[in-house]
Amino acid sequence: MLRLWSNSPVAVVCFLCVLTDCLTGCTSTSVEPYTGSPTRSEVIYVIAGGWHTELGLPIQIINGPLAALKPGFPNGLWCK
Repeated sequence: MLRLWSNSPVAVVCFLCVLTDCLTGCTSTSVEPYTGSPTRSEVIYVIAGGWHTELGLPIQIINGPLAALKPGFPNGLWCK
């Protein structure tokens, strides 16, 4: 008869780890709901171009480093 448990302490440790994981894996932790910034209403277009994907952004929402693109489109409503 094979005495796996007495001859292999590694098997006992593995069994106890699996048993502990099974017993604690069914518990749940409560998570607070997301309270981040409200949803935005701007439209952004995603354009599939084969190997490349482009974004179409309304000029009025572009800020930060991308604002340097605005002078290149003085009459534009969208920047692609």
